[in-house]
This record gives sequence, C-alpha cells and structure tokens, in this order.
Amino acid sequence: MQQPTVIDPVDLADQLGIANPTQAQEDRIYEEILNAQADVEDFLNRPLFGFEVVRAGVWKDYRYPPESWRAWPWASEEYDDDIAVRAYTANPDGTYDVTLFVGLDGPNTNGVVRYVKSHVRQVLTNDPGFDAIARKITSVSAEGQSISYDKGSGAKGAAGSAATLDSLDRHRRRAAHRAPTRTRI
Repeated sequence: MQQPTVIDPVDLADQLGIANPTQAQEDRIYEEILNAQADVEDFLNRPLFGFEVVRAGVWKDYRYPPESWRAWPWASEEYDDDIAVRAYTANPDGTYDVTLFVGLDGPNTNGVVRYVKSHVRQVLTNDPGFDAIARKITSVSAEGQSISYDKGSGAKGAAGSAATLDSLDRHRRRAAHRAPTRTRI
C-alpha cells in the first residue's frame, strides 16, 4: 500500500509539463513527493494527515455555536492539535452526534502543497538524469561537449524561486513549556 500524498503524482507530472508520464517517471515523482512531505513533517513537528473523530450523545458547551470546536470541550482536553467541526446532529434528548477533524489537513493546506510542488520541481529540474522536464540552457562549450543549465532564481522569496520551509512556520507545532514552580521554604 502506498503512503498518502498531499498531491497526486500524475497531477503533479501534468503541472510539470509531462503529459503522459511513464511508470518510472511517476515513481520518481512519488518518491520526491514523499521526501518533501518528510521534510515538512520534520519541520512542523506534526503529521500532514489528520484524522476524524466521531462521538455520539455528547453535550456541547452552551456558550458556543455547534460549528465551533470550542463547543466540544472534551475534544481540546483529549487532542493537542487543530480541531475543526465537520458535522453535527442534534438529538431529541439535547445531546449531539458530532464529527471532528483533528490535526493538519495537508492536502487542503495551500502552503504545504505549494512547498511540496516547489521542492519536487526544483529537485527534478536540477537532476540531469530526469530529462522529462525541459531545462533552460545558459551556455554551450565551443565544441558542444559541455552544457550549462539555468538553476532558476536563487534569491529567497523572489518570483520563481522555490518555496522554503520557513513559509510554513505558522503551521508549526510549538513545544509546550511550563514555568518551573517555586517552592517556599
């Protein structure tokens, strides 16, 4: 079974200008997507794929609308991550059946998808063994025995430059630190 990806390798191949990728090209793109996702997960200190939690017959906090994650106080006590309400149903006895999504929704997080696409494009464009992506030639030796290729803009944040992990900083999970308690003598 393949690991999930934030973008389908065939869709990414199409975006890279590879109309009908071979199986070897698809496999290489898939491998680079997994590498980029691993980099993102390490940087964010959290998985890119969350999970659904379904609870039946739970009480909500009356101060908040049922669309708000705050209406379900048990969720923030059990899960130390982002929480979003996917669905809820009111029951006749005043309780609710609720479906929550816990964690990062990587495939629907634009910054994550943009970084993965950018990383894969940069790696494959700079790989002379992967010739499915056209590269811009900057110079050819007089006898045609060597060719130099453009590596794109290296300036951080410049148009056309690769996205950086720093652009994902707002999704990063911070370590919780407690202030040490003082003991009175």
